[in-house]
Parts: sequence; C-alpha cells; structure tokens
Amino acid sequence: MKLLFACSDDNERQLYRIYLENTVQNADIVETLTAESAIEHLKNDSFNVAIISDKMAGGTPGDVFNTIKEYTPGTIFILFGLSSPKDFYALDGYKSVNENNTSIRQPLSPKDFQDQVLRAVSPSRSSLERVPAFQKVRLVHFYRFNKVLCNVYVQLSERKYVKVLNAFTAYRKEDLDKYNHQGIEYFYISNDDFEKFQASFTSYRYLDIDESALHPDEELNIMSCTHMVLHDLITKVGFSDNAVKLVEQNVKKVMKMISKYPDLSAMFTKQMKEKNYLYDHGYLVSIVCCNIFARLNWDTSENIFKLCTASVLHDLTIENPKLEMLEGVDDEKLLHFSKNEMDCYLNHPAHMANMLTKVGTISSEVIDIIKNHHETPQGDGFYNIHPSRLSKMACTFIIAHHYVQKMYEHEFNPSMHNIVLDKMRTVFTEYNFLTPMTGFEISRNERKQLVA
Repeated sequence: MKLLFACSDDNERQLYRIYLENTVQNADIVETLTAESAIEHLKNDSFNVAIISDKMAGGTPGDVFNTIKEYTPGTIFILFGLSSPKDFYALDGYKSVNENNTSIRQPLSPKDFQDQVLRAVSPSRSSLERVPAFQKVRLVHFYRFNKVLCNVYVQLSERKYVKVLNAFTAYRKEDLDKYNHQGIEYFYISNDDFEKFQASFTSYRYLDIDESALHPDEELNIMSCTHMVLHDLITKVGFSDNAVKLVEQNVKKVMKMISKYPDLSAMFTKQMKEKNYLYDHGYLVSIVCCNIFARLNWDTSENIFKLCTASVLHDLTIENPKLEMLEGVDDEKLLHFSKNEMDCYLNHPAHMANMLTKVGTISSEVIDIIKNHHETPQGDGFYNIHPSRLSKMACTFIIAHHYVQKMYEHEFNPSMHNIVLDKMRTVFTEYNFLTPMTGFEISRNERKQLVA
C-alpha cells in the first residue's frame, strides 16, 4: 500500500511515520513538506492514501484535496491535525467523492491514531496487521544519539527478536554501521517502551546523548552520524527547517574542529580508520579549504562558514558513494552504473544548488561553490564553465575537493602526497586557481609528511 504523508513539522512527521509503519504492513510511505510538493506527487504517481496535515506550508489541505478529486478520486484523503474539514471550504462534501475519506483530529494517542487509520484504509482489517509485541523504528534515527533508554532488538523472523542494545547503555556509530551494512533498516522496541514517547521525540526521548561515554577522539564520529541523518532527511523530503538547523549545527562543529586540529595529519589519520567516503570527505574538504584560506589571510569567520557549509552540503543527494570516486563526466567507469545513478551523478551539483536556492537562507556564494564544484581549470567540467568565471571560493573548494579525492584513491599513503601535489601544480595554474594553489602548497610545505 502506497501512502503520501504531507506535513511541514519534522518532529511530528517523523513520529507519525513510525506509527504508520507499525500500522500498515509493508507500507510504502512518501513524505513531503509542502502542499505544492504533495500536489506534484499526486499528479505524477498513484497513491492508495494521502494523509494531509493542517501543518503544511505552501497551501491548504483543500488545495491537495482538489487535486485528488481531479486526478485520483480513488485515493483516500485523510485530513490530519487540529482542524476540522469544516474549516476548509474545498472539503465541503468531501466524503461524497470517496466514502472512506475522513479526518483524524489531534490530540490523540498512538493507538487511537492507528485505529483510525485502519478504519479508513481497510475497514475489514483483513489485509493489515499490527506488530503484536514490538514496534519498529528506522535505524537512521539511532544515529542521532549514542545511548538507549530501553532495550533495542532486531527481527530475525516473524516471531523472533534478538536484543542488540541494552537499556541505558551507550553505543558507538560502528555498532549501528554493522547492522546498516547488512541492509537492516529497522530496529524494534517493545510496545511498553514505545508508548513512553507518544507525544514527540523531544518530550520523551528513548535515545539520548551520553557525553561522558564519548572518547576524546569521537567528535568526528558524531559529526559523521549527523551527516548521515542529514542525508536521509534531504534525500527523502528536501530541505526543511530542521534540516537547515542540522546543517548549521554541523558547520559549527566543523569550525570547532578546525580550531582544535589545524593540521591535516590528525584528521587524515582518523579518516583512515573510517574510509566512508560519502559521509566523511566533506569534512576533510572543509579542513583543506580552511587551511588554504588561513595561509592566505582570507580566513574571516564569514568565509570559513561558507566553505564549511558547502563542504557539508555539496554531495548530500548522492546515494552511492562509489559515484563520487569518478574522475568526471568522461570517466569510463560511469558506464558501469545504472541510468538513474548516472543521471544522479551528472546532475547533483545543479540539483543541490536548486534546492538551496529555494531555501532562501543559504548564501549565494555557497550555492555557487556547490554548483561549480565539479568544474575544471580546462573548462571541461560538468557544465563547461570557463575557469575565468569561477570565484576564488569555488576555485579553493575545487582544489581541496580534488586533493581529498586523489588521496582517497591512494588510501592516504603519505608517499603519494608529493606525486599528487606535482600533478596539481600542472593543472591549477591560472585565473582564480593560482592563488589558492599557492596557499595550499604553503600549508603542505609546513608539514614534511601527510600522516605523522
């Protein structure tokens, strides 16, 4: 069963998605933030149910209902929130379009929400079942924290669950990664524990950050977790207020790390243990960028913030980290990927730039860096931009991005640094590339070895 869930409130949408996943078996849930996006989905796809919150930007539930009435009258429309159908003129007589159309009024308990959804989508309940003893929670939510306040399980079969995290025990990113890498999408918690956080994620958190359990070297690990949550949010629903706040928090953490670790050596040493290119290379790029700016006395707080923001955001729409290891548009390895993956890779700079433009609060310089981060000094990049048109910020980012990618290819072998640097000297030789490249060489010459 395919469901559309439109709600601009991140906490509420994520919480009620969990309830839906535990109500409708094998539900395919598409989340969206705005009325415009919901309407676009309904015009281009088929949904069995559309749950439309009255907390939705860019339009009203009535606007969405009119689209359903015109395009897909068989879709069950559920108004969700504090409002009544009587509050929207367009919903007058909405049940005459589909007798299963209904409204679910807040406040209500998770059980009441689940019961009302079941009555609307399957009055007989013959095709839908509840998980009897456990409720499932997407694994990605656990990356937000490092401590569980209840026991957590994985499901081995329909009736068998095995405990993987103990209550009140701190855990590490690696503990989650081993399940994530096995393709496990959900963890499970008991119904008793699940009921405890029925109001919201913040009013009762079944997960928590235990700072006392953090090793001094784990800040980068926590940042990578945040980036993973960002990636999940942005690729599924676009930029919301919550996603933007996460970016800002992450950028502050990057900047804090720069002040603590001015040399690349410590950063690369830690990264060698991770080797998670998609989620980690953005942080390395930010460090290289800021190191270059520091040597050129360009390192104002505003410039650092812009570079770090671009570093965190530039590849978030890419699903497959192997794509980012490609050399460019002419790389023969690109043909080994599916058409969708190729399109994703070739369009990701413009895609992310367009998303950020719509946000309206992201600096135009950040958007320019992201849109042009795959351009080249030869003008043969993704969009064939002549190098004379690239800003010093974009050129600095391109140099840093190129260096990090090359060192990843050589597994951060210190002996390869000079070989990579010699090649870069022949490539980044003019226009706004020249000065950042000089700054990069100065910063690298201050260290005789890449990894101590």
